[in-house]
Amino acid sequence: MLAISPFSVPQRPAVAVFLPRVRADYRVFWVAAAAVVLVVRKTDAFTNPQFWAEDFSPFFVDAHISGPKALLSPYNGYLHLLPRLIAWLASPLHPSIQPAAYALAALGVTLLVVAQALSPRLDLPGKPWLALAMVAVPHTGEIFLNVTNLQWITALGLLLTLLKRDPENAAEWAVDVTALVVAGLTGPFSVLLLPLFLVRGYERRTRAAWIIAAVVAGPAAVQLSHLWSAPAFYSPGAWNAGNLLGVLAVRLPMTLAIGEAWPVKLGYTWAVSLGGALVAGWIFLSARCGRWREARLFLLAALALFLAAGIKRGRPDTWAFYDTFNGDRYFYGPKVIALWLVVVIIAELRSQWQRTVGIIVVTLAFAANLPAFRIKPLPDLRWASYSDRIKAGESVEVPINPGWKVVCPAKPAR
Repeated sequence: MLAISPFSVPQRPAVAVFLPRVRADYRVFWVAAAAVVLVVRKTDAFTNPQFWAEDFSPFFVDAHISGPKALLSPYNGYLHLLPRLIAWLASPLHPSIQPAAYALAALGVTLLVVAQALSPRLDLPGKPWLALAMVAVPHTGEIFLNVTNLQWITALGLLLTLLKRDPENAAEWAVDVTALVVAGLTGPFSVLLLPLFLVRGYERRTRAAWIIAAVVAGPAAVQLSHLWSAPAFYSPGAWNAGNLLGVLAVRLPMTLAIGEAWPVKLGYTWAVSLGGALVAGWIFLSARCGRWREARLFLLAALALFLAAGIKRGRPDTWAFYDTFNGDRYFYGPKVIALWLVVVIIAELRSQWQRTVGIIVVTLAFAANLPAFRIKPLPDLRWASYSDRIKAGESVEVPINPGWKVVCPAKPAR
């Protein structure tokens, strides 16, 4: 009988409890487990699929009106290749079922990234936990099962490729190059992570590592050219450092540690103080020497880059300290990376009792977040009632979650 528990491994010093190697027959199980987690967390994406935000406009609308011409159209200053590709491929379907097609495509892409966390080329401990962290992370759920937010999922695919061993055969090269190009043209994260790929090339000093860096540089250059020429985003004015600190403390370390309700109840001073202590501990344990120190440093650097970019774009210093919902997409990547660091740190603890304490702490943190594990269903905006008119080419104003009203223009006669 096959044991499927992540803790069921032959005795190995220091890291046995976290299953540093995952057999091929286990990988299918853990990918399937990730799919189940997504179905449980966001059931209405399958029982009542609906468009979310930019799913409808620009992605659905542009594919409906312009077809493949929209594939390389920038939006918000950069390309969104994967959402536009999915929208174009789904466009021949009747509009009433396209939200379901989008959700299934988003599920497939997410599971492909999850599978990368289980790759035998990823030399990290606890790979089942790294995979499940991407779908079980405490989060509002706006990231999951829509094409609008696939850029945040695929950004983790870029990071996992950064951490993997160099490809050695045609199949491995095909996986890496495809992942890097598609993810790199799906959001701005190739620009953010390119410096880390260059450092990786310098540290490894292998031909493959430099080729991988060059592959990343291509999409990064394309995205940077669009970002450079895009209109500046509206600035709400001077930065509020104190409010920023409070929002960051609640959204990242404190929510992960004790759930989303308690940090706000503790108040600003306690949330910032305890959050600062947690971050200091994360940084110290991530930077110390050990078998996976290089990976930990890469993860720490990526977390800082993702967080800095999110702060610059999202301006959380203007958000309410007590609001743990709006804009949580900017913290998805940092939250997942923080959980990955926790897995690696616990795996490297020297004694069994230390690892046991670490596992207990993580279990309690998960229990604290369990009340918000299932994501509230979206309001039913009756998309199907508008779909026949859109199919007929009419101009239709459509209500779209999260509370938008968007016009789908009349389709020009061909």
